[in-house]
Amino acid sequence: MNDLIKIFLVEDDIEDIQIIEEMLKIQKQFKFHFEFDTTLAGSIKKLKEQKFDVILCDLGLPDSFGLGGPLSLNNEFPDIPLIVLSGSSDEVNCIQAVANGAQDYLVKNEIKIDTFCRSILYAIERKNAQKALAKSEAKYRNLAEQLAKTNELKELLIDVITHDLKNSSSGIYSFISLVVGQEQDKEMIDYIKLLSQRLIETISNASTLSKVTSGEDIQKQKIDLNEITCEITEEFSHLFQSANIKVDLKINGQLFIEANPIISEVVKNYLSNAIKYAPDGEKIIVETGKVNGKIFLMVKDFGEQIPEQKREVIFERNVRLKNDEKSGSGFGLAIVKRIAGAHNAIVEVVPNESKGNIFSIYFEPFEY
Repeated sequence: MNDLIKIFLVEDDIEDIQIIEEMLKIQKQFKFHFEFDTTLAGSIKKLKEQKFDVILCDLGLPDSFGLGGPLSLNNEFPDIPLIVLSGSSDEVNCIQAVANGAQDYLVKNEIKIDTFCRSILYAIERKNAQKALAKSEAKYRNLAEQLAKTNELKELLIDVITHDLKNSSSGIYSFISLVVGQEQDKEMIDYIKLLSQRLIETISNASTLSKVTSGEDIQKQKIDLNEITCEITEEFSHLFQSANIKVDLKINGQLFIEANPIISEVVKNYLSNAIKYAPDGEKIIVETGKVNGKIFLMVKDFGEQIPEQKREVIFERNVRLKNDEKSGSGFGLAIVKRIAGAHNAIVEVVPNESKGNIFSIYFEPFEY
């Protein structure tokens, strides 16, 4: 607390003003700077012009009566401690004033010098304590929110790393098992090399994904959506064969977008979902193109249609397409939505015309 305590009094009774000013002069323990105004409007103007440590306010003013004055002052200057003064033992209004933010109340004809000074000092200390507590609460609330986001990010990263690394590692292990004890097959070795490269890309994507989930900007470059889609579809070819699913790839030419290679996760998740949830359809259509000035990627399946109410929330974390043991952790489409958001892209799922679903993502075209 400063050595000089600046007090502002809102009071229209000149005699009461003189009594309070005299009490502050008589006491020798503290240094007070005293100013006043006889109206609420004038007081608010002066309080905005200079800083005071405490406000004293009478309940009866020419332009305000009862709780109106204290409430207005507390709303205008919530960081300045407020003491209410009453000309009579009107404890009801005084208690209500304290309940609405005032630090204390005093009955003017009962004020003594020592209790008056003590009330001023206590009011200032209580207000400082309240501000410190509010600051501390805000700090820990922010820490709690950051921790929650960190935990969510950790779970998301564990999910995606486990998901992608497991798929690629399983493929590598399977082909290595076939190569061991046989003559080297260049095609198999090349495929192992490709899967190894995919592992490196997955780790890189995981790092990028951490930025996506935390809302950071990610580096973008000119990317051919068709090229990435073809590469990922080829990578999934053995999974399609195992599931007895035919893929109709409707891709022509080049479609350039400004993106990060992390968008490959969108293609992977759309294809994974089609294999997992629509194998009975025995067919998947992967299509790219332009519509209404947007570049799109669509994956159409012919399995069981997703209920309308679930289509609204399917891109949220932990929402699963099916509630069974094979339905996975429900993170894949949440990843897709996060990645789309980082690219100002739009994702959606709509019913296929015959049966099944169409998962789409729409990008802005690359501007040269």
